Amino acid sequence: MSENNGYLSPYVGDGQDREGKIPAVAGKWSEVSFRYRPITTYEASQIYAKSRVFPTEPLVKWWSELLATKILSWTLKDSKGTALAISVEHLNGLVPEFFDALQTYIEIGGQEQLEDAQKN
Repeated sequence: MSENNGYLSPYVGDGQDREGKIPAVAGKWSEVSFRYRPITTYEASQIYAKSRVFPTEPLVKWWSELLATKILSWTLKDSKGTALAISVEHLNGLVPEFFDALQTYIEIGGQEQLEDAQKN
């Protein structure tokens, strides 16, 4: 939520960006912090509409393309400790559980929502 004069708004204004963090999971990945622009309802609806029109195309393809435009910076590194650029290629190379956590976090807007979504 954006805060302006003490009022919290779910509206994503132009230039608005947020901080995010995917916690470490022992034996799977280290903590990754990132700065991102939230996904709007319209953008998410476009992906879901494409998936109905092109049901044989992998949904992850469209999510990777959108996330590559939404993630402004991240602390993601490869197994050698080298920082990775934000790209569709690197997003497609993520383990599915991490990709899902990142996509869900950015789509629904935060850690509390991510934790709630993972419980259900």
